[in-house]
Amino acid sequence: MNTAWKVLGAASGVAAIGFGVYVPLARMAEEPVVVASRKVAPQSVQEPRPMSAEEIVKTLLPALGGKDVSGKKEALDAISLAMLDSSEQKLSGEGQETVSRALIDAYSEATEETPEAAGVRSAALRLLMTQVGGDTARHFAADVMASGPDEMKLEAAKLLLEPGAIRGGDVTEKGLAIARSDAAPAELKAPLLRRLLGRKAEPELVALLDKETGSAALRACAVEIQSLDKPELMGKVLARLEEQGLLKDARTMPWFSGRMLSEHIRSADGDELARALRVVWLRPSLTRKTMKDVEERVASADPQVRRMVARIVPDAVKNQGIEPGAGEDLLVARLAVETDPAVKGEIEGSLAQVRQTRLPEPAPQTVTQ
Repeated sequence: MNTAWKVLGAASGVAAIGFGVYVPLARMAEEPVVVASRKVAPQSVQEPRPMSAEEIVKTLLPALGGKDVSGKKEALDAISLAMLDSSEQKLSGEGQETVSRALIDAYSEATEETPEAAGVRSAALRLLMTQVGGDTARHFAADVMASGPDEMKLEAAKLLLEPGAIRGGDVTEKGLAIARSDAAPAELKAPLLRRLLGRKAEPELVALLDKETGSAALRACAVEIQSLDKPELMGKVLARLEEQGLLKDARTMPWFSGRMLSEHIRSADGDELARALRVVWLRPSLTRKTMKDVEERVASADPQVRRMVARIVPDAVKNQGIEPGAGEDLLVARLAVETDPAVKGEIEGSLAQVRQTRLPEPAPQTVTQ
């Protein structure tokens, strides 16, 4: 039995439609018929035609009526499953409008201030904006973001970040209005601006980076600015994060693109280079993308940076950013030309760590009785 038929059973109001037709027919095809204590050969029964996603969804729509809130929620979940299982079968234009109207009715009828009713409203809105689509769904989503309750405005705005969510026209306009308002949580503003405006979001994202002080908001800004694919903005991002104390350890730092960081390292100097290297040091997984550029910058760097690079190398080896032999060669070469005693001590300590990784593991000892 395919998932489509299982979906029909998920909504209690229509389970009989799904299984009451299919299962008995299947049994008739498999079991012999007993007549007057004689076994008769199984009768041939034509296999039922698989239902399309649109047929399954329309079969579930009646369960959205009535006052049973839990039944509505089950039907909404089943509709979502049916559409996910048949992702390549899109609803027709007529199907989109029929389903949209039924979902809007379910949303509008769930007026109670209870968790169950809120769940119906959320599920119906999610289906409209991320799976069903069409003009009716688009207009309704725009209306919710323009004049719906505050919690539903924000929920609709968050749904704009989902893959496949409807966008464009009034939907994008209302989403941007929410992103620019005080009602939106600070950490939602940057993702909304970037998703709705693309690269045109740069001025507003940079302004947010300068304005916001909360950790979540700044991390969101840092991630979305990196998504603009402009390495020249990395220096500003790192400086702001350090200013707000978010480069102290790996737990407070946002996600970083190894490629973007590597490109920044190629041209950064002084404090900018030191900040970038600190990120690599605290987030060793980034060494795989950045180590080559780090090596090229060491010779002309100041003592502070040279010490940091010495600390990075063992982690780069550990995380397979560079081979142990290459790490050892790099440190030996640096030790031969280094004149600063503090840096030499750092290099010697790191060299010992790298060489330790190259030692063969001791053979297991056998115990004789």
